[in-house]
Amino acid sequence: MSDVIELRVPPKLEHQSVARAAIGVIAGGLSFNYDEIIQLRVAVSEAFEIMLRRVQRTSPESSPSEVIIRFNMETDSVEVLIPAWPSIASYVATEEDAESQALLESLMDEIKLNGGDEGEPVVRMLKRKEARGL
Repeated sequence: MSDVIELRVPPKLEHQSVARAAIGVIAGGLSFNYDEIIQLRVAVSEAFEIMLRRVQRTSPESSPSEVIIRFNMETDSVEVLIPAWPSIASYVATEEDAESQALLESLMDEIKLNGGDEGEPVVRMLKRKEARGL
């Protein structure tokens, strides 16, 4: 059984630190090691920036009033989801998105970025704890 924490923040860069702090506390509570916590914090920051870029390219009347970040926690992993909003379905990825994807792939065990088709998250990332020997 997993626990879920959902964070809702305005789509502004100054709220990125809230998302970074939240994942740091969550990962620490799940006993991720220091390097894994740093990787998660950087990945969440990058995912937040991906969302901000998409919000900025959305018409003001259809842009979201908040960004939702959902953290699904298991004993050995954490999944980060950023759901889409209806007007994002026609989004076209940029070169900057490709760079973001490469960074996320280097930090996380699984990632998926998409245009936010209905029902699909814009960002889905999974990080598993390293196996620790005795």
